[in-house]
This record gives sequence, structure tokens and C-alpha cells, in this order.
Amino acid sequence: MSHIETKLPEAPPVKLEVRDLCRNFITYSGETVVAMKGLNLDMYDGEFLVVLGPSGCGKSTFLRIVAGLDNPTSGSIKLDGRPISEPGPDRGMVFQKYTSFPWLTVGQNVSLPLHIQGRLMPYLVSRNRIFYLLFCTFIPGFKERQLYIQQKVKEHLKDVGLEKFENVYPGSLSGGMQQRVAIARTFANSPSILLMDEPFGALDAQTRVQMQELLLEIWGKNKSTVLFITHDIEEAIYLADRIAIFSARPTSVKEVIEVPFGRPRSQEIKLSEEFNQLEINIIRSIKDEYKKM
Repeated sequence: MSHIETKLPEAPPVKLEVRDLCRNFITYSGETVVAMKGLNLDMYDGEFLVVLGPSGCGKSTFLRIVAGLDNPTSGSIKLDGRPISEPGPDRGMVFQKYTSFPWLTVGQNVSLPLHIQGRLMPYLVSRNRIFYLLFCTFIPGFKERQLYIQQKVKEHLKDVGLEKFENVYPGSLSGGMQQRVAIARTFANSPSILLMDEPFGALDAQTRVQMQELLLEIWGKNKSTVLFITHDIEEAIYLADRIAIFSARPTSVKEVIEVPFGRPRSQEIKLSEEFNQLEINIIRSIKDEYKKM
């Protein structure tokens, strides 16, 4: 009888590699505070990873380091095998606070990253019709680039259900709609990894659920890698492939939990016994860390 080998599926490549990450802060009195020590974490290509932990443990600090907005005291952090030392277009970030430029329309906000790729020239020129006509006439490819940007903006606005609001200013939109603008703008740049710092924290419960479903839909379509920070355990379980629980300070990764639910997901899984038990286990794990603070 011939022996048939079963080939196991290959693990996806590592997207984000964090090794022995440490971050110290110096207080006004000159005291050294060790905020993060020996943090190790691997994140895989196309993964939706959610970070949970007690308040003040350093979740947002970690996200800022990944974004290149802060630098570790020691250790290494690599994205796609390249060290992170500064912000870059390979990382897109969505904050909790609304970050659209109020003097730009929804469409202009979403198009901004695409214009930045072209050093803002199409955007700046398009605001003056005479210059725009001159550039279209004498610069090869200029008009095509502008038409490409307009098409991409319409596609991303449609993804978030805002195609009818392209010419509206953000100040007239609700909080949930403004976060949709931020998500569309971030995806427009096609980042290698999407960083989200409690993006739905300021929304009401009903809008928050809608935004969770919308994010999963867009994430599934774009096959993006998402690093998501939240305090909401139910939200974490619903969204994540894996959940990394951070310890109390000095922060490290206490444990990484595989979420056992397949995709696509519906809100009904929140009513299951398995979901409730996982939520209870995570609550206990984080509560133990609060006791150490």
C-alpha cells in the first residue's frame, strides 16, 4: 500500500515582526519610567489582529511605534522585513478622533493620499482652471492621472456608502460618517498595514455595530492587514482573527488568543455560548493585570 502524505497548508508570511521592544520615558523630575519591556509579537499577512489590555498599559504607544510616530528605546520592529524608524505610506492610520480636513470636501479628503503620491501637483493645479488646462495640454499623463484619482475616490466612497456625499464638507456629517471618510481615505493609499486606534470608541452603540460590519466588509474585499486597538472585548472578539492581550506596565504580550469563529461573521455569533465564554476568559485575564497596576 502506497503511503500518501498530507501536506499541511503553509502559514502566511510574517507582516510585522516585533522583538524585545522596550520604551522608557523620563518624567519632569528626571525619573525613568519603564513603559514597555521585552514585547514580542508576530503579525501575519492579511491578518486582523486586535490588541487588548488594561487602560494605560501602552497599547496606543505601541501603535505609534508601529506607525513611526514614536521610537522604541531598544529592540527591533520590522514591517515586510524592513526596520521601522519613521512614518511612511506603507502604513495607514485611523484615529479615534475625527481627522478629516474641514476645509476640504469628502472627495478631496479621500483623494489627498493619492495626490500626495504625485507630490500634490494634480490637486493644487486642479484648483485653478487655467493652470489645470495648461498642465493637461503640455504635461503628458497629467489628465490621465487626475481621471484615475477621481475614479479611485468614487470607488472608495462607494465602499463606505458615501458616494452621494463627495462634495459635502465633513463638518455637516455625523460621527460615524466622518469615520467612514477616514477609513476610505486610508484604504485609498493601499497601505501595507492599516493601524486603527480605537476608531469607534466615540460612536454610539448602534453606529458602532454598523461600523464594525462595514470594516469587516472592506477588509475582506481589500485583503488588508489590520492592527486594531480597542478597550471593547466584545468588539475585539467579533473583529479579530487573533487577540493579543497586553500585560500591565512594563508592557509585554501576556497571551495571544486564536478567535475560533469563521468568516464571514454575523452579529448572531455574539449570542453563542462559545462567544460568551471567550469574553469571560478575556475579562478575567485583563482583570488580573489591573491588580498589578
